[in-house]
Amino acid sequence: MDRVSLRTVVLGTAESPSVHRPGHGPAGRPGRNACVYVQWAVAGRWRFLSSGRVGLRQGCDHARHDRRPVQHRFARSRLHRAERDPVVMPGRLRREPPFAFTRPSVAASFLCVRPTKLGIIGLGAIGGSLALQAKRAGIATVLGWSPELGERVAAVRQGAIDDAPSRAADVARAVELLVLAAPPAANLDLLGSLKPHVGAGALITDVGSVKRAIVARADALGLGPRFAGGHPLAGTHEHGFAAARGDLFKGAVVYITSTRDGNGAAREVAHFWESVLEAHPVLIDAAQHDRQLALTSHLPQAVASLLAHYLARAAPPGATFGPGARDATRLAASEPALWTEIFLMNRDELLPALRSLEQPLGELERALETGNAQAVTAWLSCAAQWRRQADA
Repeated sequence: MDRVSLRTVVLGTAESPSVHRPGHGPAGRPGRNACVYVQWAVAGRWRFLSSGRVGLRQGCDHARHDRRPVQHRFARSRLHRAERDPVVMPGRLRREPPFAFTRPSVAASFLCVRPTKLGIIGLGAIGGSLALQAKRAGIATVLGWSPELGERVAAVRQGAIDDAPSRAADVARAVELLVLAAPPAANLDLLGSLKPHVGAGALITDVGSVKRAIVARADALGLGPRFAGGHPLAGTHEHGFAAARGDLFKGAVVYITSTRDGNGAAREVAHFWESVLEAHPVLIDAAQHDRQLALTSHLPQAVASLLAHYLARAAPPGATFGPGARDATRLAASEPALWTEIFLMNRDELLPALRSLEQPLGELERALETGNAQAVTAWLSCAAQWRRQADA
C-alpha cells in the first residue's frame, strides 16, 4: 500500500494498523535521504532569505509514548460527552476530546479547538477565505496581516478581520491559533521570525502545498509539539484578497501533517478545520503528501503551463481558442512566483513525474506514426475512463 486513502483517519500513534507509513523500515524509523535545495529568492516583501539548504526528514509523525492526554478545565464537559458518545466518521475526525501532550520537563497546554482569537499571516485567496469563513462561523476576534496594505484595508472593510496590525509579530502575540498563509518559502522564514512572539499556549499551522520543509523547520525550531502543517485542497488560479470566498473550504479535504512530537497539535488543528471551516481533515505523512501532490496538483499545473507556453509561441496571430484550450490551460493563469516556489521546493518529487510523461506521449506518437487507429482509440479511451471516474 503506497498511498493514504482520503477515507483513512489516523487516530493515535504511528503504530496504528490502519495506515502505511512511507519511508519507514521494519524498525519504524523514518528515512533521511530526502532534501531539496532552495536556490531562489522570494519577493522581498516577505523578507525571506535568498538562498540556503533545507534538509528534510520523512515520516515525522511518530507519537511520543511518554505523552499523556490532559483535560482542559474549560473543556471537561465536552471531554465527558465525547467519552460517552465517541463517533468516528470515515475521512474525518468527529467528537474526539481536545487534549495536550505533557513533556517530561515542560508542561504544554493547548487551547480549545475553537479559538476565540485567530491570527492569519497572509490575506490572499487562501488566507482571506479563511478569515471570511472564520468570522462567519462566529470566531470572536480574527486578526490579519499582509505585506500589501491594500489587502489589509480590503479585509477590514469586508469584515473578514477585526483588525490589521502593522506588524506580523503583533498578530502572533495576540492570538491562540496562528495560521501562516504566505507563500511556502516565506512561511519557513515567518515560522522562525515569529517564534519569539507566539504565546506560550498558542498553536501554529500553515496552508502551503509542500509539507516536508515546513514540518522539518518546526522540528528544528523546537516548535514540533505546537505545530501542525495544513493544506486545504481548495486552491484557485486567482490570487489576492479579491479572490477570497466565504465558502472556499466548505466540504474540502484538508491534509494535516504532524511533526515528530505533534500528534496532539495535529488533532487540534484538524478539529479547527472541521468545526470552524466545515472541511474534512485527513492526517497524512509529510513525505507521502509531497509525493502525492506532485502527481495530483503540481504536475497538472506544469502541464497546463507547458501547453500555454507552447500555444503562446506556436498559435498564429489572432487565433481563436475554444473551450477545450481554455479549460486545459486554466491553471496556467496561476501566480508564477508562487508556483516557482512550489516547483523548486518539491522538485525531487516533481521531476520523476514530469519524466514519466514521456511514456504515454511516446505511445501516442508511435500510434499516430503507424496509423494505428485501434491503438489511438485505446490511448484516448484510457484517459477518458479515468476522467469520468474522477468526477464520479
